[in-house]
Formats: sequence, C-alpha cells, structure tokens
Amino acid sequence: MKKQSKQNPKPKAKPVAKPLAKQKEIKVLGPTLFEKFEIFVSKHEKRFMWGMLGFSIICSILLFDMKVSIGGDDSAYIERAYNFLHDGIYPYYQGPGYPLVLASLMKIFGFKIGVFKLFSLLFYTAHILLTWVTFRKKLPYFILVFMVGFAVVSDYMQYYASQTWSEAFYMFIQAVVLWLIMKVVSIEKYESSVWGDLKKRWYIWLGIGLAFTFLTMTKTVAIFGIVAPLLYFIIQKKYRFTLYILISFVLIKVGVGQLEKSLYGPNSSNQWEQMMLKDAYKPDQGTLDAAGFIGRFGENLKTYSSMHFFRFLHIIPQDRYKLSEDGATINDEKQLAWVVTIFITALILYSSFRIYKENKQVFFLVLYTLVMCGGIFFGIHANNRQDRLIIILFPFLLMIIGYGGYLIVKKIGMLQGLVGAVLGVILLASFYHTLAKAPESLTVLQKNLGSEPYYGYTQDWVNYVEMGEWCAENLPAGSVVACRKPTISFVTTHKKMWYGVYVIDSQDGDVWRKKFKEAGVTHLLEADIRAIPTKKTNRLISTMHKIHAFIEYKIRRYLKLVKVIGTDESARLYEMDYGGL
Repeated sequence: MKKQSKQNPKPKAKPVAKPLAKQKEIKVLGPTLFEKFEIFVSKHEKRFMWGMLGFSIICSILLFDMKVSIGGDDSAYIERAYNFLHDGIYPYYQGPGYPLVLASLMKIFGFKIGVFKLFSLLFYTAHILLTWVTFRKKLPYFILVFMVGFAVVSDYMQYYASQTWSEAFYMFIQAVVLWLIMKVVSIEKYESSVWGDLKKRWYIWLGIGLAFTFLTMTKTVAIFGIVAPLLYFIIQKKYRFTLYILISFVLIKVGVGQLEKSLYGPNSSNQWEQMMLKDAYKPDQGTLDAAGFIGRFGENLKTYSSMHFFRFLHIIPQDRYKLSEDGATINDEKQLAWVVTIFITALILYSSFRIYKENKQVFFLVLYTLVMCGGIFFGIHANNRQDRLIIILFPFLLMIIGYGGYLIVKKIGMLQGLVGAVLGVILLASFYHTLAKAPESLTVLQKNLGSEPYYGYTQDWVNYVEMGEWCAENLPAGSVVACRKPTISFVTTHKKMWYGVYVIDSQDGDVWRKKFKEAGVTHLLEADIRAIPTKKTNRLISTMHKIHAFIEYKIRRYLKLVKVIGTDESARLYEMDYGGL
C-alpha cells in the first residue's frame, strides 16, 4: 500500500476588502454672531461697564452747556428752589422733588448754576451705571449694550446731562425704581408665610414705596408708573408682591402728602386742572371729555412715534422742530403720517409680545415703558410736543424694538449681521452727531466760563437777558416788570422783580391794566423773541406785543418807552401809567 504524501493545504483566499463608502462629513457649526458677542462681553463685562461709564462722562463734557435754556422750565425749577429756601414756598407745581434737591445744593454751595449742572451730569452718569447693573444677565449683552450705549452716545440724551431740567435727576430715580423692582421680579417664589416675606425683604418693599413716591414727586405723570409692577405681578400670579408694593406706596405717598400739607399748607397749584383743559394756553375752550382724552392720546401717539422717534435717530433733521408761543408746531405735517404711527406702534407691540414669550423678567421693563407712554400721551396736551417728555423712556423703546429683532433672527445666523448692522448704525449715527456738535459746544463753554456768559444765544435772547440785567441794575427798588420769560430773567439777574405773563385771557386793555396794578407791576418788557429759535423770521413770541396793543388801544400814554437794547430783534422796556384807575 502506497504511502500518501502529505500535502500542504492550500491557503484560503483572503477576502478582498470592499472599498468603504464615503461617509458624509458632519459640519460642526461655530457660534453665531450673537453668541460670539455674548461670550466676548461676558468675559470683559467690567471693562465694558466702566468703559461705557467713562465714555458717557466724555460725551457729557463735550456737550456741556453752562447757560440756562430758552425754554424756561429749567429756570423755573431753580426759582422754585430759591423761593422754598428763602420764603418757605413749597414747590408743589410740576412736582417738588427736583426743586427740593436744587434747594439743598443751593443751601450748601450757594446760587451757582455751574454746580447745579454738574450734579445733573452726576445724576445722568449714575443712571447709566445703575441701568447696566440692573439688567446685566437679564438682557442679552447684545441688547444691553445697544440700550445703554444709546443713552451714552446720543446727543439728544446727553443734552440733559448738563441742564437743570428735571430729566437727568428723574432718570436716576427711575433707575433706582427699576433696580428695586427687578430684585423682586427675580424672586421665584414666596416665603412660607406673609410674615416671612415681610421679615426677609422689608427693606425692598419700603425702598420701592419710597422710590416710587419720590419719582411721582419729581414728575407728576410718574403716578401712572405704579400701575406697571402691580399689573406685572398680577399677570405672574404673585399677588402678595402686588399687595406689598401697593400698600408701601400708598402709605408713604399719603404720609408724605400729609406731612407736606401740615408743614406748608394744601397744594394750591392748578396742574391737574391744567391737564384737564383742551388747550393750556386757551383756558376759555373748556375741559376734555372722555372722547377728548382719546383724541389727545392719538395725537400724542402720532407726534412721538412719527416725528420725535425719527428725530432722535437723526432720520429727520433736528431743525424740523420749532416752538411757538402756543407750544410746538411742525414745519411738515407729513412727518406725522398715521401710516408711520401705525407701523411703529405695531412693531413695538409685536416685539413686546415676543419678549413676553421669551423673557418674563425683562417683560416688566416692557410693561413699565408702555404704561408710562400711555400716561404721558393721555396726560400731556397735544400741542405741547416737547421731546423731553418721552426722552426718559426712549432707550427702553429702542430696546423693545431691538430685542424683538434679536429674537426673530436668533436662530437665523445669516440675518444676525443685518440686525447687528442696523443697531450699530443707530449708535454710530448718534455718536457722529455728538462729535459734530462738540467743537462749537466746547467753544461756547470756554467763552461762557470766561467773560461772555451769553455767548451762544441768538441775538434776540442776548438782547432779552441784557435788558433784564439793565432792569436789575437801574430800576428803583420795588419795581416789578411784566414779561414773557420771567424765570430766565430771575436766573440771569438773581432778582425777584418779574411778573410772568403766559396766557392771553382777555383782549381788553383796561382788564390788563387792572391786573397789572393789583400785582404791583411798574414796567412791561416787550422783546422780539423768535418763534422759531434757530431761524430769524417774521414770527415772534408775541404775547407781550399783543398786550401792549390792547393797553394802548384807547389811550397811547399808558406806556412810556424807557429803554431799548438792540437795533435788530430788540428788547424794549416801558413804564406803566395807571392814570384813571
């Protein structure tokens, strides 16, 4: 039997490896523009905060103005402070809050306009800091920088940092109110009992009552603001907080009112009665009914949303706005188009809804802003149209619109740059106008601090204030001068010899002579003050001209010319003759 030879087994063929199918690469998207900005600012937040604060001070100095404005209300606050300090006359009218602060400064530093204005700068700067602190980590930094940044660089906002209008002080107190309320907004739940709530946070409830009371003492219209926290906590079903705030405010407000009344007598100012009038300059037209208030609201809404809104953003020129003796009038009524009003209003309401759905804490600021705008639009005469009435809320209105846009494109990276560009252009445009005004402003400031205190006034106002100085230096003791701008004359002369005439309530010259005689008026100051401050036209603030004509309609010897200052846009002083009375 034949031996079989051993054969090596054939190696198994290795399976041929199939080429791997190409796998799709998963792209990992990087952070969006908003996310990058959030990360960057959160890393450098302190630098941003202090940088904005320093930048605000620089802008305030660039636009600092040593003169009182030609509006007159800023001078009126100073005069009321003086009257309170020297005569014990409590400054009820337009709210005692700011005059009391000025009276304190006057007591410490004396009658120094520069000091009053420096404190306005400090109040404005403090409001910038406190607003940042209040809304950090509640607003996206993208929106917080935009909101606070506008208040920093806007020439319209910064104007009030060196004025003795009440706005800078009001914005500071408003910032305190918002800081306190936001502390409560951040509380997630009650303590186990009412006593626990009161014991743990009594100082917050007390602080809110005090701050809101002082806010209403600074601007009467701020009384509407208390509605915002009450309504907000009702919506959030935190009824205890609503009750604490309401009780604190009512007790302190009533207590302060009773203290004022016991020390200085009842409030005899007619501010609320004036608010009810159809026209503050024409009381004979009577008072508004419910339909009249709705009409006033609509007119104010139209004015502030279709004119001032775009002025503040420098979309329409500043000189489109002008003052007349009856308030403000507009060159171009097309600026007040209802279609623009409806668009802006719809934009704000839609953005407010989006914020409510996304950020319940910041919704309080939205609610406060809307409630205050409503109060202003109902309470202010439609022919007033002063931009300062809404400037205290304008950064918040921009925040609402900007935040709405932010939420719309939050998940659409390619559109975030567009929103960022729009908000950036708004800030850059405002800063550009601040820089553009700075050289002239600094020149005026230098001359005002030197030997030319009225440099920067137009010639009509130079003549007016110089006539006031002449009266203070040359008229005999006991003289009283009737004029259209008595508070400015008081501030520039420091003399209480001025009788203000604001409303023409009679066309009978004898009625005016009797009224002047009863008031001890010895002279009448008639000045060719421009109705359009920035332009010399044939339109004048003609109140005193008309009264002059009424008095001399029958007999021309009742007014004797004493002094003329200026050959053009002159100021004229007349001595009153009461013969026959």
